[in-house]
Amino acid sequence: VKITPWFLVPRAVRVRGSVIGSITDIEDMLELAAKANVRPIIQKVQMPDLNKGLDMVRDGSVRYRVVLEN
Repeated sequence: VKITPWFLVPRAVRVRGSVIGSITDIEDMLELAAKANVRPIIQKVQMPDLNKGLDMVRDGSVRYRVVLEN
């Protein structure tokens, strides 16, 4: 994949990647997580408190993930 900096910079685009394993590794991990009933640890924020949730992410006070609820 060719990426031109002149396309990214003015648009403040970020390119990130992660090497976590092959497709088979990921499938095996998901199968194990399902068998072991692994669940994410999240903090729920009601939709009217959206700005509070965003502030938590920005200031680093959130633990794990913030999930917006209706």
